[in-house]
Amino acid sequence: MMTIGKNLEPETNLYLDTSNAAHTLSTDQFIELLQRHGSDHILFGTDWPWFDHASEIPLIESLLEKAGFDWHQRAAVFRTNAEKLFFNRQR
Repeated sequence: MMTIGKNLEPETNLYLDTSNAAHTLSTDQFIELLQRHGSDHILFGTDWPWFDHASEIPLIESLLEKAGFDWHQRAAVFRTNAEKLFFNRQR
């Protein structure tokens, strides 16, 4: 397990975003974080202005698929997790 995985334990109130991580971690490390924290605790982010949504969406979609996330789990990362977190909506 990578160092960040040893020091960043999943918690019910911890959310990670995808901004910049796909560019600084290896594909395997990124996928490990996705799987370790689960689709309910990942938020899509771009880290704009360094990366924009047009290039980040297909990249993150590909990595989510490689992590084994189904369509509903990928939708959670791109939308419903933020709705739940920011608007206190439960689905």
